[in-house]
Amino acid sequence: MLERHDKLRRGLSVEIVSAEKNGNDIKTTLRLKNLDPISYYHLDPDKMGTGLFHYFTNGLTFYNPEIPDYVYDRTAIESPDPWNYWTNDWLAEIAGNQTKEWEFTYRLGAVPEGKDLNFSFDFPSPYLAITSRSALDLDGGRVWLGSVEDTKKVRF
Repeated sequence: MLERHDKLRRGLSVEIVSAEKNGNDIKTTLRLKNLDPISYYHLDPDKMGTGLFHYFTNGLTFYNPEIPDYVYDRTAIESPDPWNYWTNDWLAEIAGNQTKEWEFTYRLGAVPEGKDLNFSFDFPSPYLAITSRSALDLDGGRVWLGSVEDTKKVRF
């Protein structure tokens, strides 16, 4: 019914395009895709800086069977003050059916070789900080709320 009346929204998706190992660092390329014909505004790591962006996400993570535990990036994050603060200055537009890519390098410590590892990434939004519906409408688009995740199996 929603699709028939052009009201169905699928939002954004994220894809881990690649993950390459260099010592204890993992360089990854992420692709964000708008699955809808309308524009969305998303948290933009280029505008926020990677430290603040990674306050809202754990970034690239994986389960290390040798520990056994989940491994997270060891780079220092920057937190907003107060904790739920955000500003439109951190947002960038992604037009309908558009894709964007970013490269990040993560310091994950000793990453096992010769084993299948499941890497995951959650792309965040400022959903915890939204206090009114009117804050969602922005210059011909909408502030995207939600969290999307991708998992990629990698062997080094």
